[in-house]
Amino acid sequence: MIDWAEVNFIIGTNPDNFIEIKFDQKSEDTFLGLKAYMNTLISTHEVICQFNLRRVIKFWGYKDTKHMYFMLAPPWLKFNPGMSYAGILN
Repeated sequence: MIDWAEVNFIIGTNPDNFIEIKFDQKSEDTFLGLKAYMNTLISTHEVICQFNLRRVIKFWGYKDTKHMYFMLAPPWLKFNPGMSYAGILN
């Protein structure tokens, strides 16, 4: 993510086993730019495509007061898209 070197981010997993990409929220412009970037990345990044990672729509571009979240799920992870990720909402 060298294109966004000035924005701090963390990649990890959460309790629901989603891959969570969490960015510090700097401004609304940052949010709009990152959302466009991530939408392109999901369909063009070699590793994301190789592992058939899919976006978790409910948490794709989710914002709280400090962070922006983009979550991915591997194909073997079964989940109900309507279920809330408790850790992010608490």
